[in-house]
This record gives sequence, structure tokens and C-alpha cells, in this order.
Amino acid sequence: MKETQIALKNADLQVGRLSCGLFAILTDVLYRLHDSADKEGENEVPSNYLVIAVCQGSVCVLKQSEGQWTELRSRSAYYEPGDLSSLRRILQPMLTDWYPQYPALFVSDDNDPNSLEQIRQMLPGYAISDVSSGDQLWSIIGKN
Repeated sequence: MKETQIALKNADLQVGRLSCGLFAILTDVLYRLHDSADKEGENEVPSNYLVIAVCQGSVCVLKQSEGQWTELRSRSAYYEPGDLSSLRRILQPMLTDWYPQYPALFVSDDNDPNSLEQIRQMLPGYAISDVSSGDQLWSIIGKN
């Protein structure tokens, strides 16, 4: 991502945030969540959930309440590998009316093996499910 941004900047092109990998990961998780509910027939998509997606320093948090997406916050180049402490600034305002028993899904591009543990430390008492898969981003790119 950073190399692409630098190359575009060097060509005098102004770009906004480039975090297509992050949104590809988020879209894939949402598709899997809804697809599994459709296939199972009995399972429904929870009316309240939180998705925390991280990809190469960028982060996106999606909050659904009462069946409606209510908040989406995203930052590119937001954290350094190994240190997700800055994520707290995004999460805290989103959790003011949130209950720890609501499902929280975590997905990552596998670049930082300690990221899930750091998020669990930030959110003690929350049940956070890791829905990441190996080579997640490359698998998504390969399908599409």
C-alpha cells in the first residue's frame, strides 16, 4: 500500500486513503457471515455485532446495532506492527452503548500475529472471535 501511495505521489497524483485490501477483507467477512446464515437456514445474522479488521497498518471497525450498520470508522497507516494501542481511540467511542456479550469478529491479514491478543487486552470481558484465515488477502484477491 505504502509503495503504491509513494509511486502515485511521485507521479504528481494526489490520492486519498488507499486501503483496498482492508475493505476487501471486511467485505469478505460480511459475505461469509451472511452466506453462512443463508445456507444454514436456522442461523441468522446477529442483529448486533462488531467487526474489527486490520490490514498492514490500516484498521476498519464496523458496528451493527439492531440489524443496521450504525458506524464505520477506518484509518490507513494508523498503527505500527506490534502496537495496536492507537486502535483504542477508534474503539472507545463506538463502545459507549455496546454490551460485551454482543459478538465481536476480528479479521487480519496475518501480518501481526499478536494483534488479536492486543485487542483482547484492550477489551477485557468481550468475546472476540478470530475469523481470519491463512493468506486471507491473497485468497480474496485470487477469487475475484
